[in-house]
Amino acid sequence: MVYIIIKYVAKCLIPIRYNIVIKNGDKLHEMKGPLIVSSNHTSSLDPILIGLILDSPVYFMAKKELFRTKIGAWFFTAMNAISIDRNAYMLIRPIRKVLTLLERKEVVGIFPEGKRVKKDRKGKPKNGVAFFALKARVPVLPIGLIINDKRRLLRRKVTVIIGEPIDLSDCPFKNSYSQISEYIMEVSHTLINREQLSGKYRTNLEPNWQIDKKV
Repeated sequence: MVYIIIKYVAKCLIPIRYNIVIKNGDKLHEMKGPLIVSSNHTSSLDPILIGLILDSPVYFMAKKELFRTKIGAWFFTAMNAISIDRNAYMLIRPIRKVLTLLERKEVVGIFPEGKRVKKDRKGKPKNGVAFFALKARVPVLPIGLIINDKRRLLRRKVTVIIGEPIDLSDCPFKNSYSQISEYIMEVSHTLINREQLSGKYRTNLEPNWQIDKKV
């Protein structure tokens, strides 16, 4: 219930500050679990945006530091966040949690780089996204996020590019989690690069929430 309320409030408030355009989002409403959503990660806004554009609740892995206080633990748990110790060698509990969620046909969000990376840079991807996709035998939905630094009328433009779901069942390098994670991450960056090179950024102010069916 808390997740639904917060999502509703965020969907009303976020567009006040951000002008959000969704590319290739025609079939987005059809995306259901079990599914892994993979995206680049440059801002704390990223998981919020992904959670808003998908109809199904999205479970994200979050650093354990966010759960240190009682309020933090309550809030992030209510927002479907999964606590993870990024410095731990054994991650049995969060791994089981993610696999259980995928078995229940839920949607799990993963940032391959494992942390925020500055714009126009790339981090080394972790093996998690490949491990979970192969272990649970679920598709991966790649997403590219672009948050424009410039503001117009106190609003920043945010472009969300939806890629085609990736089916790893016939992947030629199944035994290499690192190669698969690298590939999945590169798909998101390719979506971003194509959008930036297309030169199709409009100068007029677009609606708060828009699905561009022409792309």
